[in-house]
Amino acid sequence: MNGHRAPGSKRRDWRVFYRQEAENYEASRYGGAYGRLFKQLHHGTLAEFLSALPPAPVLDVAAGTGHVTELLAALGFPVTSVDLTEEMLAAARKRVREKGLRVGFVLGNAFSLPFADETFPLIVSTRFLHLWPQDQQRALIGEMARVLKRGGILIVDFDNWWHRMILRVPIFIYQRLLGRGRVVEEHYSRVKETIAMIEAQGVQVTEIRGVGGYLLILPLMLSRRLALWTGRLIGRTGWHHLFAEQFVIRGRKQ
Repeated sequence: MNGHRAPGSKRRDWRVFYRQEAENYEASRYGGAYGRLFKQLHHGTLAEFLSALPPAPVLDVAAGTGHVTELLAALGFPVTSVDLTEEMLAAARKRVREKGLRVGFVLGNAFSLPFADETFPLIVSTRFLHLWPQDQQRALIGEMARVLKRGGILIVDFDNWWHRMILRVPIFIYQRLLGRGRVVEEHYSRVKETIAMIEAQGVQVTEIRGVGGYLLILPLMLSRRLALWTGRLIGRTGWHHLFAEQFVIRGRKQ
C-alpha cells in the first residue's frame, strides 16, 4: 500500500484523505439538489452502457462508499469492489447489506491491483481518475487493462476541461465563498487527448457520454424534470464536449 501514489510520486496520500472523508463523503457529494441530479444522470448513463452486457463478473475500482457498486449489484452483475481504505469499504458494505445485495470487497491500491492478468470481463471506475494528472491516469488505465480480459469492457469517467474553463469564474467564487477552505485536487481532461491515452493502453473507445454540468443548476431551479431532460440532451450530443461536468467512456480491450 502506498496511499494511491504512483511509484516515485510525492503527491498527497489519498489514504489519509479518504479515511477522513468516509463518514461525510456521500452527503458532501450527493446531498444537495445538484448532487442528487448528477447521481441520477450518472447512474442512468452507466445503466445504459451496461444494458446490453451479460451479467458477467465486474471489478469496481476505487469504489469509495459504493454507490456504483450498489448499482452494479442491483443490475445483476457479480461485483468485486476494491478501495484503498477500510473506512470507505465499511461504508460500501453497509450500503449493500442494507439493500440485501451480495458483493465481494477487497482492500487494494489501484496502481497495483491485487488480481492476476485478464481476470475480469468488465471493469468500472468512476469519480476517481480526476485525482491524477494524465501520466498517472495512463498508469491507472494500464493497470485496469492488465486485469481486464481480452475483449472485455472498460467504463471510466473524467472531469471535463472545457466545462471547468467556461465556468471558471463562478466556480472560483463558489469555492472561495462556500467551499469552507476545503482543498480539492482535481485534474481536468480533454476528450480527444483522453481517447488517445486510453487507446494507447490497448482499449478501443466505442462510446462517450457527458454527465452533469453546473449550467443544469439553472433549469433545476425551475423543475427537476426539466433539469433531467436538459442533462440527458447535453450528455447525448456533441455539447458534452463543452458543457458536461464529466464525460464517461466505454471501451473494449483489443
